[in-house]
Amino acid sequence: MPNGDPVFLSIHIATYASRKRPEIQPAQPLAENSGPIVWRGKMEAGYWLGVQYIKAPEDEVPITFHYEPPYEGEIDIQLHMGLLSSPPIDDLTQLASEISTSILAYVNLSLGELATPVAPIQLRELKEGRFHFESGVVVAVRERRNITDDIARNAIHHFTAIRAVLSPFEARALGVATRRYLSSITETDDVDRYCDLWESCEFSTMFEKAKGGKVGKIARALTSHLNDSGVVISKAQLKRELRIKELYQTRGDVVHNAIDTPKDFREKTSLLEAITSELLRYRFGLPCLMRGRIAEILVSCFHGTPTPNPAV
Repeated sequence: MPNGDPVFLSIHIATYASRKRPEIQPAQPLAENSGPIVWRGKMEAGYWLGVQYIKAPEDEVPITFHYEPPYEGEIDIQLHMGLLSSPPIDDLTQLASEISTSILAYVNLSLGELATPVAPIQLRELKEGRFHFESGVVVAVRERRNITDDIARNAIHHFTAIRAVLSPFEARALGVATRRYLSSITETDDVDRYCDLWESCEFSTMFEKAKGGKVGKIARALTSHLNDSGVVISKAQLKRELRIKELYQTRGDVVHNAIDTPKDFREKTSLLEAITSELLRYRFGLPCLMRGRIAEILVSCFHGTPTPNPAV
């Protein structure tokens, strides 16, 4: 474990009833005592994007975890762990996820299978012959807006005007940037989501003229975007306050050094998401919103005295 304690474990693959012809009919659930019940990572009500459960600020939404027995054709990869201490749940989940993912890939490669995960990692605590487990979900609060015919019509006219003046190379780069941005919204893997967001930043600033490589281009474009919206800030100050170089180094850690959980990864992803959104707004000629982490950081930076436009 990260704290240096050893983990004693044995690995098991539990199999259930076979599924003879999956192309003819869907898999059927088995009897409740066929194996451990699982939550499959979804809920019957609500709206999902990737691993996030979306709600509007004014809504009260039901959150119900529906547990099911195994289905035909499924297997369980089970890790039976013995621990000397009680490590954080996140550390255990990360360890179990790494080992289980490797086992599943090995099964596919060695047996010629195409097995994929159908349920999140589930931790069960066994004490005195009884077990206990919990499930969790990330709830993302997003404001909703009523879209009128005029709003939709004006948006299309504005997009057409912006897109028509781009060179073929600029249009291609913007197309890739927007595709990466959209894939980040529905991505279920945290590392893949981070990489999608960073690549969107790179492609949306590909033709920006600035020193400092990718970090300098992103800082330059974002500075121009904020200055156009009435927030006076230098490129050097913005690059420092928004930790753009640090975000780039984190991208290198997850891509080149196989570090799945860098320090403050969730906070960095949230900040990178806000930066990606603002860079695309800049490329599309949309006003700055400065929501989320960008707004918090800049307000702290200016000690509450920035001069933004009313949209901030």
